[in-house]
Amino acid sequence: MLSFVLTSCWNNNQIRNEDDINQIKSDAEKWSEENAQNTTKHSREDCMKWCEMLWKWNVGNKDKTVEDMNKNCNGLCDFQQWIENNDISYCEKTEWTYKSMCYSTIAKNTKDASLCEKNTNKIFTDTCYTTVAEAKKDISICDKITEQMSKDTCIETVKK
Repeated sequence: MLSFVLTSCWNNNQIRNEDDINQIKSDAEKWSEENAQNTTKHSREDCMKWCEMLWKWNVGNKDKTVEDMNKNCNGLCDFQQWIENNDISYCEKTEWTYKSMCYSTIAKNTKDASLCEKNTNKIFTDTCYTTVAEAKKDISICDKITEQMSKDTCIETVKK
């Protein structure tokens, strides 16, 4: 999850050199594997370090202030920690851009399909049901999806 959150700080096309890109990709893959296996929770200090590094390497941020960087990184690292702790209270507080991702991620982590209903975007809701159904290996959750193609995708995903 941390690598996903931190991608908000940089864009691959804006990194200054190929060695930096390769190192970031390698580290991000490692962190993604750890998070996928839920083996590692990352400290706020680690998150801030990564975010600040990626922020500084992003040439699109060259005219932005340290205050801009701190605001962005603090917000992203708050999000990361609340998600890792399955704290749904954050989902209520966050901006709409993170709200659906917040509910969907915590629903998947906790295998609680009722959280999917809190999404205001139908696409996020259907995707949320699919990820929870897959995590629980429970096809009946797919029945909550009203759009047939999404429901079929959910069923196929759970069957795999």
